Amino acid sequence: MNYTILSFIYSERNPFMSNLYVSYMWYNILSTIYLNQGVFYDQFSDFLFISRWTINMDRLITSSFLYILLVFSSRVLCADPTVWGKYPGVVAIAVSSLNKACVGHIINNQHVVTAAQCVLDEDTFQVLNVFWFKVTAGDIKLFEPTQYRAERNISNIFPHELYNPQTNENDIAILRLDAPFSLPHNTIEPVILNSRIVKTSTTCDFVGWKIDQQRQSEQQSTPMLVYDRDFCNSQQYPGRIFESVMCGQLQMADDLPVVNYGGGLYCNSELTGLLTIPQNGTSTPSVFTQIRFYRKWIQNQIYRVDVPTRRRSPVTKI
Repeated sequence: MNYTILSFIYSERNPFMSNLYVSYMWYNILSTIYLNQGVFYDQFSDFLFISRWTINMDRLITSSFLYILLVFSSRVLCADPTVWGKYPGVVAIAVSSLNKACVGHIINNQHVVTAAQCVLDEDTFQVLNVFWFKVTAGDIKLFEPTQYRAERNISNIFPHELYNPQTNENDIAILRLDAPFSLPHNTIEPVILNSRIVKTSTTCDFVGWKIDQQRQSEQQSTPMLVYDRDFCNSQQYPGRIFESVMCGQLQMADDLPVVNYGGGLYCNSELTGLLTIPQNGTSTPSVFTQIRFYRKWIQNQIYRVDVPTRRRSPVTKI
């Protein structure tokens, strides 16, 4: 029977049944929402199952709303799975010889930007073999391929020639794909590069990949507050915060999807930074390479026609 009709009958004949019906309706609606979102569904169900037999039904409805607000508030501060089309420029980068999870961002149909540390050997700092890379785009769940997925290999790697692994300065690199993405595409799209200064205390989104114990991986975004660079340089990272980097603090210590090097800081939906130093609990914020300082450098790499020699290293002195 239609919910509206039932609500009218119950409210006219029995106020108790009216309250019971309203609480049951909220239970159905909210349990459906939170089941789909994967958020504390069992706890929510147990709460309402017990509360439905409470004598004071008005308190039940009030408690239900308070519970809803509590759960919703906690979700606002935590990592959330992204939805289709929100970050179509974010890709996963798999490197068979690297002990890191890396993220890239589509610059155009044949180039991806990421962190330099994602393309260099961790001991020798030489550029890794292009055959060890796989770029996955178009999906928001890595272990659940869809018809929108596009995978590419790499033909060339261009790390920044002045990358410093000790200070993480110039931690940026360009990957050239062996075949271009077919654009326009439903779930693949180049990012917009930020060219403006982002004010301190601005809330941006950090986008990366979360991998749980069941090996289920999905793209997630997490609110991140932009920190004052001078404070970050004097307190958390003395002498390591250059003008070309920026700091950001997650709202909660456990929010970081996983240590995604090259993960993107998106401010106003524009790629603003690449993760170079991950946040350490609540004591030290994350550090990002500022994209606006490298826009010209990125364009220069895109138009390069030379083929760099293999086993080279941009690091001249350690």
